[in-house]
Amino acid sequence: MGKALASYLVSHGGLDPTDSTKLRQLLVTVLPDVAPVADLLAKGLSPVMSAFALANDGDALMSVAAQSLIPQLAQVFAGMHAAMVSGTLALPATQAQLAEQLALLR
Repeated sequence: MGKALASYLVSHGGLDPTDSTKLRQLLVTVLPDVAPVADLLAKGLSPVMSAFALANDGDALMSVAAQSLIPQLAQVFAGMHAAMVSGTLALPATQAQLAEQLALLR
């Protein structure tokens, strides 16, 4: 996964976290198993990644806000991983649940 991420970033010159189309492309390239939910993830994570980018640029208030999302993000990713392992990621019910969890991050 690390090699695929590095390769993507080098060949595309980085990543704009506000661009959900490029984020989707990154997700499918680095984690092909998330293809069934790539659009959902890209649209849901793009605002969160933008917040982390602002925090990284020194915005103190955004840093506090972004840090508060880490436990929720961990929970979302744990659920997504479990769905990938069990083969249920493509199910509409799983995708609806993931969409709800991502919406709570905003």
